[in-house]
Amino acid sequence: MSKKKKKEPTPRNSFERVLDKAFSALSSEMKFDYKYEPETFNVKVDVTYKPDFIAETKSGRVIVEGKGYFRDEDRKKVLAFTQQYPEYKYHIVFERDNPIYKGSKYRYSDWCNKHGISYSVKSLPKELFE
Repeated sequence: MSKKKKKEPTPRNSFERVLDKAFSALSSEMKFDYKYEPETFNVKVDVTYKPDFIAETKSGRVIVEGKGYFRDEDRKKVLAFTQQYPEYKYHIVFERDNPIYKGSKYRYSDWCNKHGISYSVKSLPKELFE
């Protein structure tokens, strides 16, 4: 009997595929390695969190999460992760800077600024990987 090789996870939706291509291009240019969903972190007793990308850079690990929608449960996980794992650089790439709730003037970027979370919209900043 032969053992089946474990298949590496691949991005599931179009936004994650766009981020994967952006990571690939940047990692070639800036000489760092990255993986898609390589680890799961325990962030609370009853919750785990699997970030989309982890880049291995000269200055340490960079966690990058791609978000189309940024739901309440996502925001709770992000806060728990950043508080419990402060040794990691953490960055969110939003597909759009949407309002937190329908009809609200408070946007995803406002939430990130309030909580000191690094973010960008539709782009991966090079400075993140230096």
